[in-house]
Amino acid sequence: MSNIQEMAYKMSLKFEADQMTPWVRDHHNDSHGQVISSNSRYFTASRQIPDSARCPFDKRVDPAGVLAKLQTDTIVHCHDNDVAYLQLKDTRLVRKDPAGFRQGDIVEMGFAIVAYRTSKAGEGLKYTCKLALRTLTFLDATLTKASNFIIFALQGINRRKQEAFIARINSKQAQSSVSRTTVNSMSKRVRVYDDDESDDDLPSARKRFEQMRVDDSE
Repeated sequence: MSNIQEMAYKMSLKFEADQMTPWVRDHHNDSHGQVISSNSRYFTASRQIPDSARCPFDKRVDPAGVLAKLQTDTIVHCHDNDVAYLQLKDTRLVRKDPAGFRQGDIVEMGFAIVAYRTSKAGEGLKYTCKLALRTLTFLDATLTKASNFIIFALQGINRRKQEAFIARINSKQAQSSVSRTTVNSMSKRVRVYDDDESDDDLPSARKRFEQMRVDDSE
């Protein structure tokens, strides 16, 4: 980190005072240590770009040719825009599909300290110091595989918990439905009983009972 700061400072000495914005490191998450980021532009914008500076897009970066179609006479893809995505295989470096990189992979990053012009014509010369990505080399995926295993395991546990929770809800809903059906049935029976033998019929029923006699002749 200190070497980058020193080189960026030496570059700023090539410009006049206040002409270049100094490079500062990122502050995304200092809890894991110091962090730096590097990227690269797909195109270079200039009115005078020699053919020797131009280069085609790698098929792994632009498989459908979408980026290549965006080029014009003044906006082109140059060698300074090209990023080599590599993989260490045995003792050799071979090309790697950039889509094959995963969060957590151990990689080696190669970059250049570049001053980009940020001012428009007539506004004076203004530059900013950036780390331009040049290479990204895949080294190891052990940590990625371990983290993915933990993530998948946690997802499986959460899925089982969700299924058990849904099953409990469905069971409670089914029990509640049975209880409501029983109560409704009892209510219907009570209403039928009340309709068949109301309080108005009690005197006539008592009179019929009093008229009954027990035959003792047998």
